[in-house]
Amino acid sequence: MKLYVCWGTFATPRPGGHPCGNAHRALVEAGHRPEVVKAYGLAPLPDAVFNRTRGRQEAKRLTGSSQVPVLVTDDDEVIADSANIVAWARAHPAAGARAPRRSSSGARPARRAHSSGRRVEGRAPLRPPRRPGAARPGGGPAPGAGAASPRPGPRA
Repeated sequence: MKLYVCWGTFATPRPGGHPCGNAHRALVEAGHRPEVVKAYGLAPLPDAVFNRTRGRQEAKRLTGSSQVPVLVTDDDEVIADSANIVAWARAHPAAGARAPRRSSSGARPARRAHSSGRRVEGRAPLRPPRRPGAARPGGGPAPGAGAASPRPGPRA
């Protein structure tokens, strides 16, 4: 199974999420482990100049459009558009896959808080919070950490 995506499968603040990330997440939640093929490019731009990558050309060969995401199943079925891929994943869970956990009301699991305070569903924080006194990314000790600088004494 191959999933052609633009630049990645990451979460974005875009309303409704990023189409490639939505398609990948639905497949993983259904128990599938697709091979992710990064197509790069940008579909609204002209194919002749900007979308000449192998992934975009393969997507165009399969669907007639350089638009991604595109899923090619193990049975060589081609499914274009994230909404169609999400629907396919829900209708075709992998053998032995468990359904996503839901409460008795059918609601989705609670979202976890991101270290920045934003709420991100199903993702770990981008980086762990810094410990007090730990080295800073740019080098040197954190403010207030380490030995204090000597104060100049009175002049003679």
